[in-house]
Amino acid sequence: MQTVKGAQRQVVVVQTNNSRWFEEAFFVVRRDARRTKVAENDMLLEANRILRESALDVGRTPRRRLPRAVWFFIGVAIGVAAALLLLFLRTAT
Repeated sequence: MQTVKGAQRQVVVVQTNNSRWFEEAFFVVRRDARRTKVAENDMLLEANRILRESALDVGRTPRRRLPRAVWFFIGVAIGVAAALLLLFLRTAT
């Protein structure tokens, strides 16, 4: 762990070897984590977990959602189609 100069904060530095954009990531350690004497290895594992989860979100494009009005009209169309099918089946027998 490294300490930031001029501050009383501890920082975990994680080297990223397989990133096209980043060389390293800095995580500022919470004050209460220092009091609980968390193992450095546990902090590194947590930092790597956060980086992995963040990397999954970077390449993902947000899905476009259909507006509620479109879903309403789709529901109406399905309802009308079902009613017409029942009407057709009732008159066919």
